[in-house]
Amino acid sequence: MVKGFEWRLENLRDKHGYTQKEVSRKLGFSENTYGQYESGKRKPDYDTLIKLADLYQVTVNYLLRGEETTEHQSWNNLLSIYKKHGIGHPPLMDIDALSSLDEESIKKLILYFESLVNQAQK
Repeated sequence: MVKGFEWRLENLRDKHGYTQKEVSRKLGFSENTYGQYESGKRKPDYDTLIKLADLYQVTVNYLLRGEETTEHQSWNNLLSIYKKHGIGHPPLMDIDALSSLDEESIKKLILYFESLVNQAQK
């Protein structure tokens, strides 16, 4: 069975612990509208897709096609580590300074940060 947009949308909502009503309120539309997105009875417009992607911290490409870029996964991994350790606004997330990093540099940064955290825990 191929899992499509509706499945990904419901799965992401569950993963984030939101109800349909909460997502609807956060994004400014009716609960009925959001429920229709998950059931496949209605398709979101471009602006709504962007809002959903931002809310769930995924790309629009992931919502529509189920594909995530490796670079985006690396950033999400880094953000997950920050969240896990209670760092709300990490200084390493200076987008201007980090935007030029390639995928390999991002992976190295993640590994370095993980090692620092492990050392601090010892």
